[in-house]
Amino acid sequence: MQPTSAIQNQPQEAWHQLDAAEVEKRLATSHDQGLSEQEVKARLEKYGYNQLDEAPPTSFLAMLWEQFNNFVVWLLLAAAGISGFLGEWLESGAILAIVVLNAGFGIMQERRAGKTYSKKLLRERRIHETCA
Repeated sequence: MQPTSAIQNQPQEAWHQLDAAEVEKRLATSHDQGLSEQEVKARLEKYGYNQLDEAPPTSFLAMLWEQFNNFVVWLLLAAAGISGFLGEWLESGAILAIVVLNAGFGIMQERRAGKTYSKKLLRERRIHETCA
């Protein structure tokens, strides 16, 4: 079953221009109470889950390449190479250390950003937390 949106079959219109009360009326829901469990089950059966297919995870080498594939990093690597060629080993090492640390922090941040987060739903006046 392909996931579809509850509003997909309705004519296209500017939903963002409607006020909240009108949206609640058209979608047969309530801001205060949310959907009943019966209504959730009925809508899931009718429309399916409101979710996108998950993209395959990015490999470590692809993330590493993304960290090094920009002009500033190439410029720093060239500066480190020139410093090393001129015998300035301390400066060359410092520049390389900064580039490697930057890549490491960038990869860690990307991995954290890719982890699952939770979302909160209001159903029958109770807040439910689910994985998104």
